[in-house]
Amino acid sequence: MLMFSTVTALIGVLGVLALVLLYPLFLVIAVRIAPARLRKDEAYLPTVTVLTATRNAADFIDGKIDNTFALDYPADRINMVITLDGNDPLTEKRVLERGDSRVRLVTYDSHLGKASAINRALPQCTHDVLLMTDADALLDSQALRRLVRHLADERVGGVGGRRLIRRDQAQMKEAQQSYISADSGIKAWESRLGYTTANDGKLYAVRRELIDEIAEGVTDDLYAALKVVSSGKRFLFEPGAIAEIKVPSRHPAHEITRRRRVVCRSLTGIWKKREVLNPARYGIFSVGLLVNKILRRLLPVFLILLLVGSLGLAVAAPWTWPLLAVQALFYLLAASYVVPMLSALRDRAGKLSQTAFYFCIGNYGTLLGLYDFLSGKRVLRWEPVKQDQPT
Repeated sequence: MLMFSTVTALIGVLGVLALVLLYPLFLVIAVRIAPARLRKDEAYLPTVTVLTATRNAADFIDGKIDNTFALDYPADRINMVITLDGNDPLTEKRVLERGDSRVRLVTYDSHLGKASAINRALPQCTHDVLLMTDADALLDSQALRRLVRHLADERVGGVGGRRLIRRDQAQMKEAQQSYISADSGIKAWESRLGYTTANDGKLYAVRRELIDEIAEGVTDDLYAALKVVSSGKRFLFEPGAIAEIKVPSRHPAHEITRRRRVVCRSLTGIWKKREVLNPARYGIFSVGLLVNKILRRLLPVFLILLLVGSLGLAVAAPWTWPLLAVQALFYLLAASYVVPMLSALRDRAGKLSQTAFYFCIGNYGTLLGLYDFLSGKRVLRWEPVKQDQPT
C-alpha cells in the first residue's frame, strides 16, 4: 500500500512539476545560454492573402472586412478570401452586397468542417503569404507588419500572433485571460529559442507554398505550424501581433466542450505529423512539443494520480497528510465558485476561486478530449458558440 501510493503520488508530482516549473525553468536557462539569432526586416512587405474560414458570421463579417483593409499595409499587396462552411445565406449576402473586388467569396452548401472550408479556398490564395484569422478577431493595425517582418529570414516559415480579450462581461473572463497570458509567456520564451510548440488560429501567417492542405479532424493552427516545421522551416511567436477577441468560453459547459474538442483535434494533428517528434531531426522542438502539447494533455491524469497517491499516503503514513490537505483546499476553493454553501469562501478568495474552478473544468474537458482521441473519435465539424447561455 505504501509503495503503491508513494509511486503513484511521485508520478503525479513529477508530471505536474514538469509542466508548471521544470519546462518554464528550462526555457529561461536555455535562452540565457543559446538564444536564437534570426533576422527581422521592417521593410519586408510580401503580398498577403487574408483567409477567413467561418460559419454563421453575419454579425461579424462586415467588421472583419473593414478591419482587414484598415491594417497598416500597402493596399496593392493585400487581398481577402472568405470561405463559408456550409449554407450561410446571411453572411454570403453581407459579403456580396459590399461589392468589394478585393474580397473573394468561396461557398459550399454542405457543412463539412473548417478544414474542408480552408482546403476549398486555398486555390484562391495566390499571394506570397497566407494570413489566417477568424471572423470574430479584430487585428491591431500593426499586426500584419509585425508578423511578416520575421519572414524576411528564409529560415522562418510561419509566425503566430497573440490573442487578447477585449471588454467582455462573460463568465470566467479573468481566469481565461490569465490562462492566455501564461500560454503566451511560454510561447514567447520558446520563440526566443527559435521555435514555438503552439499556435493560435485567431491570427497566424505562413508562407503560402508550405500549406497545400489541412487534414480533416485537426486544429488548423497547430497542424499548419507542424507542416511548417516538418518542411524544415521555423515557426515563431510574435507577441506584438495582437488579435482582440471576445471571451473564448462563454460559460462553463462551453469551456468543457471546447477544450474537449480542441484536445482531441490537436492530438490528432500531432499524430498525423508525428515525424516532428523525432529529436534527432527536429532537435529541441521535438522535446518542447512532447512536453507542452502531449504531457500537458496528460495533466488531468497526473492530478488524479497525485490525489489517489496522496489519499493512500495519508492512511499509510499520516505525516504526509499536508500533501492531501493542500489539494483538498484547492478543490474546495474551485467548488466555492459555483456552490452556494461555500459562498463565504468564494468571497474571501476573490479571483482565486474563479481561477481554480476554470482550471478544474478545463482539465475535465482535457480528460474527455484525451479519451476521445484514444478511443478513435474524430471531430470534423461543430457549431460555433458566440453568445452567452445560462449555466
